[in-house]
Amino acid sequence: MTKTSPMRLDQRGIKVSRAMIDFLVVLIGFGLSLRIYNWRLGGAWVQEPGTEITYFEVAVLFGAICVAVFWSLDLYRERASVLNLREYETAVKGVLMAAAIFFATLFLFKLGGYSRFVVIGGLLLATLLILLARRTVSTFFNALDVKGKLGRNVLIYGSGQTGKLLMKKLLHAPHHGCRVVGFVDDFAPLGATVTCTVDQAQPSQLFEARILGRLRDLPVLVKEHEIDEMLVTVPLTNAERHRVIIRLARELSIKVGIVPRLGELRADLLDVEDLSAIPVVRPSLARPRGFYLVAKRVFDLAVATILSIVTAPLWMIAAILIKIDSPGPVFFRQRRCGLRGKEIAILKFRTMHEEVNPYERSPVGDVDGRITRVGRLLRMGGFDELPQLVNVLRGEMSVVGPRPEMPFIVEEYSLQERQRMVVKPGITGIWQLSSDRHSEIHENLEYDLYYIRNQSLLMDVLILFETLFFTIGLFPRRMSRRRVVPHLNTVLAGDRSADGVSPQPVAGDGYVVAALDQRVDGTLPQ
Repeated sequence: MTKTSPMRLDQRGIKVSRAMIDFLVVLIGFGLSLRIYNWRLGGAWVQEPGTEITYFEVAVLFGAICVAVFWSLDLYRERASVLNLREYETAVKGVLMAAAIFFATLFLFKLGGYSRFVVIGGLLLATLLILLARRTVSTFFNALDVKGKLGRNVLIYGSGQTGKLLMKKLLHAPHHGCRVVGFVDDFAPLGATVTCTVDQAQPSQLFEARILGRLRDLPVLVKEHEIDEMLVTVPLTNAERHRVIIRLARELSIKVGIVPRLGELRADLLDVEDLSAIPVVRPSLARPRGFYLVAKRVFDLAVATILSIVTAPLWMIAAILIKIDSPGPVFFRQRRCGLRGKEIAILKFRTMHEEVNPYERSPVGDVDGRITRVGRLLRMGGFDELPQLVNVLRGEMSVVGPRPEMPFIVEEYSLQERQRMVVKPGITGIWQLSSDRHSEIHENLEYDLYYIRNQSLLMDVLILFETLFFTIGLFPRRMSRRRVVPHLNTVLAGDRSADGVSPQPVAGDGYVVAALDQRVDGTLPQ
């Protein structure tokens, strides 16, 4: 492992940059709103002389208030949540708080001479642009994170499953400002490499970190690699080891963080409660409140109805293409487990050949011999899920929620995994948008648990917007990925076994190994 590059970005610079971006997009939002207003009038609107405040001053005032509110809400602090959803929620609430302060300022100082249309439009456009900017900035920070140019160097103590998961989560939350330099482990082989995929859709893109030393080597490692923080994945039952780690961290003046683990209990299933100044850790899982359930049902009906009407032409086009492309029904029905494990029949557009067993493991990607040509197109944009809007209207599913799983897989669920069924399953959700969407649902329980504990109508709206951006961005990316192996689809689609089921490709790095049987005696190869 080479020594840390001096070209790292410090956290103060990141905070100031994000604040400047927010201020700039507010100005752009108000500028666009004024342009729209002028276009609506059919000509440039000229402000009357002698008025108290110009539109530029209005934009600057709101931008300054917005940045100040965001700073007070710690939106520029190094923190991370799943898909940045908590930050987006806080940003929307921050804009509402800033708007209230903004209007109060205009009223108290009796400032006038502006159009309400321009101001309200500026607020709405600024909110949208702030969310878009934060999403774009996170993508930029992700690229810097992979290149090792972000601010804080982090060591992880423990290279087991929890340590590897922690490395992946830090990689997927670049706005947290952490760069994993390596691992400290007292039992794993020195120099061993720990890897994780940057994106499950591109398994060849790996992030690597080596095991740099033992706990006794920590002083040397901190100096050599300019370590700022160490995250510990040792179970809380090992109290003596934690005392040693905390003492060393204090002596070396580095921050230390501990991932809480109590036996088999996950950290995301623990709550810390204050009991007369004594912190008490309790296992818990937040359940949705009654009012939220009613509001969510109204939200589901409204969204499902609107989407059904808007996408009706796509339904007709998909049905025609499916019938032309391959024999079989247009719709695919499958039994899944819904709320509290109750079985439901979900609907999808058929994307696989008719003879394929509907209860086989789902294809990992689009390159699978069981998938039809039209099916690949539908799956690229997630359009095969559109018929589940019928399930939403029936009340069996929600627009946003955990994905429903097949019954034979649910039978193998542990008690922890069954907790994901305390809410209705959804068409889209956090796991569906994550980089782990191509792995098994129950292997990434943290996404569903996070949603269940933090669900709100605002989060549902943000997930829908994220789904839109995800769909738009994913379609060309999948197309470009397929061009890496242009003949793979053809080879697998034409190689059907005697029972009519296509063989599944082996997950690899995008290469196909083909063995050509040139025997002429007619015997089947072993």
